[in-house]
Amino acid sequence: EEMKAWVGYGPEDRARLQSARAVVEPHVVRIIDRFYDEILRHPGSRDVLEDEAQVERLKTTLQGWMR
Repeated sequence: EEMKAWVGYGPEDRARLQSARAVVEPHVVRIIDRFYDEILRHPGSRDVLEDEAQVERLKTTLQGWMR
């Protein structure tokens, strides 16, 4: 709830995201893979991310969050 308040996320945003879910759902894994591929291209990211296992855990967390 706190994060929603930070970004000004409200009921209208929730409704828009829910309506987009059917379109986005089949692509979630590909979106997340692309997101982390881009992050991992940058050397500074490698300093923060410990190993591939951590990246996989983060991907799983992001899948849950996106869904």
